[in-house]
Amino acid sequence: MSNLSSLSGQQIIALKDRIAAGFNSSHWQELATITNSDDIVNRHSRLLRSLSWSDSDYDGNVLEVIKKIITSDSANLTIILDYVNRKFPVKGGVDSPDPTITSAVVERAIADAEQLLMSSGATSGVDRMHTALHGYLRAVCTDAGIAFVKDASMNGLLRVLREEHPALANSGPRSQDIDKVLKSMSTIMDALNPVRNNASVAHANAELLEAPEAMLCINAVRTMLHYLNAKFSGG
Repeated sequence: MSNLSSLSGQQIIALKDRIAAGFNSSHWQELATITNSDDIVNRHSRLLRSLSWSDSDYDGNVLEVIKKIITSDSANLTIILDYVNRKFPVKGGVDSPDPTITSAVVERAIADAEQLLMSSGATSGVDRMHTALHGYLRAVCTDAGIAFVKDASMNGLLRVLREEHPALANSGPRSQDIDKVLKSMSTIMDALNPVRNNASVAHANAELLEAPEAMLCINAVRTMLHYLNAKFSGG
């Protein structure tokens, strides 16, 4: 079964728009090579011709070809998203973290956030990054044998880790100032809960975050994950 069904119509259109706006002929040839889709790309009657002549039907041809590539092999969706993100990275973003201590939930949430960020924008990724950070804090507690309340919030988990995990016992020079930074980050984490619940696609909310504010939330989570991963992995 194709992974095409895992994207909403809006997400497919957003992916098509990014490709149509950025791709040249060389990009198409590279994509055809890495997805084993040479026939789909090069034997399409209009795709490359409409690109070359900037014809009005180019967007429609892009959509048709992308859907065919994804349908031909479910793995191609991830390949396409990775390729588009490498060639045309989303501006203004903190690098996606790759935590040493992890879990299936954390890995899935980070991967989902990356896919949503690439295919449909920052607003769709807020919920997944919230889940990634929450799951990461639980995974660290479990890895260290630190007990925590089953329904503990992110701040509750962070509080337990700061009290009991040896990696957070020493914040180095200017520790008092670093503690202030961490307390400020805790305030941000606390604010992420209502933002996620009331202004992201986690629920059927009438009003959603605009892209800059959504990216702000995602960057805040990524920054926290980078810091914590460095502390807990000894990096």
